[in-house]
Amino acid sequence: MKLTALQRKTLEQYRGFHDAPPTVGGLVALAAGRHLLLVLLFGIGVVMVLAVEIPSAAFILVGMVIGAISRDWGTFRRFVRVWPVLSNVLDWARIDGMLADGGGQL
Repeated sequence: MKLTALQRKTLEQYRGFHDAPPTVGGLVALAAGRHLLLVLLFGIGVVMVLAVEIPSAAFILVGMVIGAISRDWGTFRRFVRVWPVLSNVLDWARIDGMLADGGGQL
């Protein structure tokens, strides 16, 4: 069974974390593009609701963005704390083999 693009990317990311353990700052940097897009899209929404004079809706949208980004950062913090355990139980030789031969058996 071949690895899907998502599976390959995930294993490559884990492999990189095995060499240099993840940090919250590093994970925030990886997500920065998605977070900027989120802020941009919701910013457009804020401008639109302010244009039609519904300021309470703007506060709701701002709260949604803050909540989404805060949730992500919390997930990053948990992942960094759990990573040492994951790193110890993952079969790195098998992961290296799967990445080298383009998939291998799952």
